[in-house]
Amino acid sequence: MRFAPRKYTLTHFTRRSSFDLKASVRIEGREIEPSPVVRVLWLQLDTKLRWKAHTEAVNQKMRIQMHTLSCITASTWGATMERARLVYLAIIRSVVSYGAVLWHSPRERPQTRPKGPAAKLQMHQNSGLRQVPGAFKATLIRQLETEACVPLLEQLEHS
Repeated sequence: MRFAPRKYTLTHFTRRSSFDLKASVRIEGREIEPSPVVRVLWLQLDTKLRWKAHTEAVNQKMRIQMHTLSCITASTWGATMERARLVYLAIIRSVVSYGAVLWHSPRERPQTRPKGPAAKLQMHQNSGLRQVPGAFKATLIRQLETEACVPLLEQLEHS
């Protein structure tokens, strides 16, 4: 197996401020400077593993995908609810939940709100679910999940 040294990235994972996060390393005569964020298998990892960079990357992708979903589900000529649900589950839901087994923190009680990145990504689930059946903004999310036969975001993260 051959590795490409020009593709190497370096970061220091720590939450302590006493460590030198600017220390570089020399490999095969190349000086590699540390980066505050590295991408590993499409996951954005920051030095403190707080998942902020990953959440931002998902938010950028979702802006485009939610606009596309709204075009597909237009009220006069758009896709049926069944087709819109398939698009939502196959494309949007997979982007939102990618890597969830790593970044998801389960709720302590089912009645509480999600925490961590799941709380920030829940808004994409909510807006997508409002577009799939063409629901009003005042409709409860739990009812939309039931009506559209879409499992909770937390259930997908555990599967």
